[in-house]
Amino acid sequence: ERQYQWLKDDLAEANKNRDKQPWVMVMAHRPMYCVVASKQMTCDGEQEASRQGIPSGCADEHGNECKPSHSESYDELSADQPTFPMEEIFMNAGVDMMIFGHVHDYERFWPTYNHTVV
Repeated sequence: ERQYQWLKDDLAEANKNRDKQPWVMVMAHRPMYCVVASKQMTCDGEQEASRQGIPSGCADEHGNECKPSHSESYDELSADQPTFPMEEIFMNAGVDMMIFGHVHDYERFWPTYNHTVV
């Protein structure tokens, strides 16, 4: 939770400085959108965890982050499970560009929010 709040606060500070540094860019490991055409490198639902977050208590016995199964819907998470959605705070902060890794393929998209071109 502290890291999530730090990011929101940092993006708010960046927006106060737009006259000197007009672009706000974000880099992250897992992409929020993924359309890989190769059978070896498929999108396995991890992009939804990046966009909508995962429950804060979702971890295995070693503390490793886990991800919802493909059958589990984010809409079914209970209200008392904060998920820390990243896409929402990036949209609200007016982030101009996002660069991701993880998928070993080049992809680019129109400005998109919640699977919709904006």
